[in-house]
Amino acid sequence: MASSCSTSTIPQRTVAEKRWHQAWESLKKEDKDEIKLDHTRTGYLDILQDIHNLATEKKEVCIQKAWKYKKNNGTTIIVRDLFEKILVWVNKVKDVGDVIVSYNPGHAALPWAAVRLLLTIAVEDSQSLGILIEGLEQISKLIAQCKVLEDLYSQSAGDDTGFDGALLELYAAILTFESHAIQIYRKSTASRLISAIILPSNKLQDGLKMVWVKHQRVTDCTRLIDAQYIRQFEDILRQFEHPIWKDSSASSILWLNGIAGCGKSVLTSAVIESLCQESSSMGTAALVAYFYCSRNTAEPERANPEEVLRSILEQISSNTAELPIRKPVVEVYKNLKKENRGLSPQERLSLDETTEVLLKILQVDPFCVVIDALDECDPSERYSVIESLKTIIDESANVVKVFISSRRDNDIVSQFEESPCISIQPSHISKDIEDYVRKEVSEAMEKKRIVKGKLLPEEKKKIEQQITHVLIDGSQGMFRWVTLQIQQLCKQVRVKGDIDSVLRKLPKSLEASYYLVYQDIMDMEEPSQKAAIRT
Repeated sequence: MASSCSTSTIPQRTVAEKRWHQAWESLKKEDKDEIKLDHTRTGYLDILQDIHNLATEKKEVCIQKAWKYKKNNGTTIIVRDLFEKILVWVNKVKDVGDVIVSYNPGHAALPWAAVRLLLTIAVEDSQSLGILIEGLEQISKLIAQCKVLEDLYSQSAGDDTGFDGALLELYAAILTFESHAIQIYRKSTASRLISAIILPSNKLQDGLKMVWVKHQRVTDCTRLIDAQYIRQFEDILRQFEHPIWKDSSASSILWLNGIAGCGKSVLTSAVIESLCQESSSMGTAALVAYFYCSRNTAEPERANPEEVLRSILEQISSNTAELPIRKPVVEVYKNLKKENRGLSPQERLSLDETTEVLLKILQVDPFCVVIDALDECDPSERYSVIESLKTIIDESANVVKVFISSRRDNDIVSQFEESPCISIQPSHISKDIEDYVRKEVSEAMEKKRIVKGKLLPEEKKKIEQQITHVLIDGSQGMFRWVTLQIQQLCKQVRVKGDIDSVLRKLPKSLEASYYLVYQDIMDMEEPSQKAAIRT
């Protein structure tokens, strides 16, 4: 088994080394001269460990000095967060690098060697350093991803896919960016700072744009190799990964909006799961909190803006149940207890007080918060949640990412009109709704929840197709509408003769569908009615 593993691994590594060497050979002479391996320290793991040590050291400096820098568009970037991301990518590569510790990757170590050199010569000035490190973080991420792409696609990519050529161009673009950065940051401190002012619209920014253009071509090639189309609903969720929000080191709000029943809560749940898994698997310091708003009389607190923020504070008061409560929370409790003459405080924190405690916690850690169905919050008060979140974003010492889903109510639209947004249109999810309808109808027919009697196979198929056609046509981009109609069909259709009549009477809108559910509840006996209203 061991020998089999080694023979399959070494050729792929040799392909990677050869491709990086070809990329280096394609550079201009002046760019080649800047990127050369130190043959006394070409070990892959040695270079990665050096980068880890340098990034850790500079991250601590950024924390102590609370360094930020402003981009040309006015966005404020937290420099410490960029170093943390570099560490994440280096650690990921190191984890698999231990397996090939005896293997000398030669030119495959070139891009990492350049990262190490740039971290060594980087000036300790927040603006100048920030510009460089933002680029290095993106480059580190791509180098790590390229390593995986080599393993996944090098053997399966045919000449017609263009994968090899696209990857070679991407490698050359990465090395060119690094070479230009080395040329700029090797200058004297004075001239380097002057360069930093004009740099964003110059060599580094142009080089980084070219890198992402080449990366997009590689991505297109991998999709071709996979021989499958990315479904539009998955594309919507993939926008959540866009650097404009999740991967950026700038604090921001991302707003997911769409009509009722279109799947916003499903997407939001996927976002929450992704953030929690990433925080756990990567070991990052980012705190994650979330809240599902609901206009439910049985749970009025879920529509209360103050409770939204209190719940968020409660979730990040401690990393786990076993760890101590964070100091800012303990301090505010002690102060309130003192004001209450030593008794436990009875009054809950106000919105402003909660915001203040959150800001104190965020002096130490970055933060991601997700709020689902903001439109379900009290319409007369929900603006206060948005204002508090914007205050936290503006005043936090760390990166704060806010993800909010809601319908397009006018007051919410006005608050987020300048924020990045994802708008779910019926056309985006038509394929997903069709698949959902077919699956649910097929399952309901199979389990005899629709039509209780025995059917011939051809009868069953005909009825299933009829119901599926009606539900797809009537869905208008609403998963929830489909679910409610299937519930009505299961309840009202006893024999096949009922099908046509029930389908004709299905409500056209989501509101009318909910009214039918309400009528069903009102027709129940009082104990059942009360139980249904509570849930």
